[in-house]
Amino acid sequence: MKKCIFFVLSICSLIFLFPAVGQAAGGKTVFIAAGHQRKGISSQESYAPGSSGKKAKLTSGCEGVKTHIPEYKTNLAIAKAARKELEKRGYKVIMLRTGNSCPLSNKQRTRKANRSGADIHICIHCDDAGSRSSGPHICLPASSKYVGKKIYKRSCRLGSLILMATAKSTGKRSSGIIRSNYYTTINWAKIPTFILECGYLSNPREDRQLNSKSYQKKLARGIANGVDKYFK
Repeated sequence: MKKCIFFVLSICSLIFLFPAVGQAAGGKTVFIAAGHQRKGISSQESYAPGSSGKKAKLTSGCEGVKTHIPEYKTNLAIAKAARKELEKRGYKVIMLRTGNSCPLSNKQRTRKANRSGADIHICIHCDDAGSRSSGPHICLPASSKYVGKKIYKRSCRLGSLILMATAKSTGKRSSGIIRSNYYTTINWAKIPTFILECGYLSNPREDRQLNSKSYQKKLARGIANGVDKYFK
């Protein structure tokens, strides 16, 4: 009888010390959007609510200077790695796309995220800005003009935490924050949203890294670490 009581107490202690993974994530949902797709959409749409300004609905992105792998493929590989890491930690993950065809405009993509029931929206991209540029950076709204004060503040906090975490996990120095009210993807957001530029495909060394599974796992851990801190 004593042995049985000791066994039950031991199991209860383990449950208390090591809660279920799903409980650790607090039942939160993350929407991950891998930027671009195989073919762009040249027709235009309004880039922000109430604005008469228009932009192309979708572009196909850039290409690795060394690997010649198109950005839309790199973005998807990183997004899938992030999904795997986040799900391992107990988060529910909704993917914008799992293949290289997703004929939705930037505005439609963000609206899909808004309606998904997700708590946050992470847009995965890579950049093209010269052979010496390196490290992750993020794109945020310059003001609360289109998204409102609450979403603006939460987006800035989410983006900043994930930027610091990905820089640390990859051992890279962050290349900073770009603030602009011209990002269609962000302007239509109703939930915390930002763009993570994981690195530069125009940098030969970083191009190879961004397209390697080992580096993609480092980025995924950084993204997940940042998400953990945001919800802590």
